[in-house]
Amino acid sequence: MYSQTASYSQSFLSLLDVFVNAAAALPLVTALGLIAGRRGNGAFCIAGNHLLLKYTLLLSICGAIYFPCSCFFQIMAFTDNANPVAALGSLAGLPWTTSLAAWLCGMGLLASGIHFLGGITPPANDRYTIKFIKLPLICCLGSALCFFATYILINWPFAGLPAQLPWDRAIMAIFRNATRHYFMAFCPAGAIGLIVMLCSWAHLSSFATTAQCQSGRRWLAFWAAIGFLPNTLQKWGLIIGLAMSGNSGSLDAMHVDIIALILLSVAICCWFWLLLAKKARIWVAYAAFTLLLARTLVPVFVTI
Repeated sequence: MYSQTASYSQSFLSLLDVFVNAAAALPLVTALGLIAGRRGNGAFCIAGNHLLLKYTLLLSICGAIYFPCSCFFQIMAFTDNANPVAALGSLAGLPWTTSLAAWLCGMGLLASGIHFLGGITPPANDRYTIKFIKLPLICCLGSALCFFATYILINWPFAGLPAQLPWDRAIMAIFRNATRHYFMAFCPAGAIGLIVMLCSWAHLSSFATTAQCQSGRRWLAFWAAIGFLPNTLQKWGLIIGLAMSGNSGSLDAMHVDIIALILLSVAICCWFWLLLAKKARIWVAYAAFTLLLARTLVPVFVTI
């Protein structure tokens, strides 16, 4: 019974993690989108990114839920009488406590960015300087920095390091791992942003041209496609290498990972199609995001 509960708890956290990662990367995607307005399409960049920030703030609520739940489920694995409040206040709970604090700071900056961006009127020549969007841009970058900090804090060794491991090596490893996972977060960020944009097409088209909407769609599809691309190619290289060496035993042991990798690969193909296609198909965006979610649930489906 405990094993089944732990499996469902992990599945819940895995699904929640997809939305948390999307919320973590979207402020940076939005900041880059705002900067793009310097070269034209100012009204579209302001309105489109303002809409995206609103959905990002909504998504960020998942982070406020994720960190306490993750801490509780981790502590519950070692004791039957886990107290969520006590767990967050303990030394062992500091990675989650500090991550939650950084996440809430990011949410505050995100809300400020929405407020500042909503008060900006696009210039008449449809382009602007960085100074024109300084406040919302600072808020977006600050929010992205706070969210990125959670990728570091969640793995920070607050209890100390083993005697044989120096701090400089540990910090470098933690930072490298955080950077790699944050880059992968661009995939769900682009995927959800793409769905938001395609669902808001009628609203956006009231002040943007078809060409501008297509550029926005390709911009978000680009982030969705490349987020997991390096990791996916690396894993396919490993699997192909094992297959060519005749190591069938290792491949059998990786069957869950292979199924998840196939689902993710098909999703990436869908995002590349949306990136390159002349006409958008909203069902392709939904199918790709569904495959991304299904990938996280493969371990549960296999064990049922």
